[in-house]
Amino acid sequence: MPQVSRRLISPKIEKRIYEVFVVAIGKVNRKDEILTFISDLLTPTERVMIAKRLSVALLLLRGNCNHREIGKTLKVSTSTVARVNLILRTQGTGFRKVLGKMLREQALKIMLNELYEGLTPVPPKGVNWGEWKKTRRERKQRLPSF
Repeated sequence: MPQVSRRLISPKIEKRIYEVFVVAIGKVNRKDEILTFISDLLTPTERVMIAKRLSVALLLLRGNCNHREIGKTLKVSTSTVARVNLILRTQGTGFRKVLGKMLREQALKIMLNELYEGLTPVPPKGVNWGEWKKTRRERKQRLPSF
């Protein structure tokens, strides 16, 4: 669990530094900027912890895993999964908005992939199947991922 200083600051200053934090996050918009900003701002442990919480929320929103499966897969406790689930149920508008976009993009990618699979003809007789499969795999990898 991250450590918080025992020395309290006034609520006014706390609100102001939180505003600075939010504005700083809002200024970052390219992937390379995001990566460097996060690596400068957070320790490796904090990065993993936040990424796991986001992944828990994503899996909970998808709805096809139970708490134990999520905990076992992501190596988090079931209490962490339950806490994220509680946040999703009681507040969670930020989680739902961002992760909902990710889920829609993923659904679109899957749909396009299936469409592409249907449109890709089977090569005619005598074609090098290994080369055809390799080309098909490369095309799949070029599809946008989230």
